[in-house]
Amino acid sequence: MRLTSMVKRYAYVDVLRGVAILVVIIHHLPEQLNGYFGRVSYMGGRGVDLFFVLSGFLIGSTCLVRAESSAPRSTQALGYWILRTVRIWPLYFLLLGVFALGPKFIHGDVTFVVRHYPLHYLTFISNDLGQATLELGILWSLAIEEQFYLAVGILVLACARKREMLAAAFVGMAAAAIAVALRTRYELHTLHVAGVLNDTGYVFKLYHSTLARIDQLAFGILCAVVAPSFNASGWARQTRWSRPTTWLGLAAVAVVLVVFPQIKVVEFFILGGLFAAGVLWAQRPAAGSGSVHPVEKLPLAILANAGKLSFGLYMFHPVSRSWMVSVFERSHVGPSALAAVLFLAGWLAISWLLAHVSYHLLEEPLLDRARARVSAMIAGKASALAKPQAAA
Repeated sequence: MRLTSMVKRYAYVDVLRGVAILVVIIHHLPEQLNGYFGRVSYMGGRGVDLFFVLSGFLIGSTCLVRAESSAPRSTQALGYWILRTVRIWPLYFLLLGVFALGPKFIHGDVTFVVRHYPLHYLTFISNDLGQATLELGILWSLAIEEQFYLAVGILVLACARKREMLAAAFVGMAAAAIAVALRTRYELHTLHVAGVLNDTGYVFKLYHSTLARIDQLAFGILCAVVAPSFNASGWARQTRWSRPTTWLGLAAVAVVLVVFPQIKVVEFFILGGLFAAGVLWAQRPAAGSGSVHPVEKLPLAILANAGKLSFGLYMFHPVSRSWMVSVFERSHVGPSALAAVLFLAGWLAISWLLAHVSYHLLEEPLLDRARARVSAMIAGKASALAKPQAAA
């Protein structure tokens, strides 16, 4: 399997990313408006849980595909770091720079924190720093992912001699991560019950600590490891009902995201497993086979596009929310269901526009060049190693 074929087959994985980012945005509606969306607004933070599983799956899948080449581990690791850096850093540091400059459309508290605590954001450890402002508050999840990427990169450097070796290393890392996360959450719960941690400290550490959240990324890695075997099964290749069952699986993920009960210690673990099953179903070959039914076109286009732009939407929606809040304050519109819908529509439109511009002018051009460079680098190294063997 090549990376180009993965992109086509992962259209429904993008749909899951679209679902994740949309429920996160609804979750971040202003307090006086988010109640009108019921459990979607209350439980929408679980979209980040789904993002963690998706991130682990996509990173693991691409690493395992590159490990099928005969390129040296150092070359694979370098390619991995180039792509990860180009994917996250340009937009991330661009926005941090804007925050630090302190333009009028950025809240003063954001500028103050970035200027006085820069190392937390420059080194991706901001998940240890509590933030009241949404612009900086969302960066905790990126910090956890970047720390996770570091661990994956080390494994690629050490174990990417062949796919089977890297897959075994991923399984070992995932098992350790799941065990550590369960133990960490159990200890946090024990400290909370004993009164050592107050409610605020417990909730913050439970949701923002890397060790407490790493199991969902681990489930994504496990999903990447088992995907080839699953895709070879009859279940994954059935085509007669592939489209309806794919949408049914996506709907099941959305329902779990919203209605699954909160359970101390094991909630993230169970959600990680359920979301991984949904991702595994969405990425199977049958999901991307055949022509798209007319009924599918609109929801597929909207959700897949939201998934493609999800990073930009995640980064820009706090900034555009503050703009929408100021507009509503000046218009003296009171809280109501109509106001909530109008606010969300305007907020999504502005965020979508910013994410679209960022994707096409910054993110995708840089990624295209990085992908071409990495592909050429890996192909060149693999070819150079193959020539002496052929001569022998």
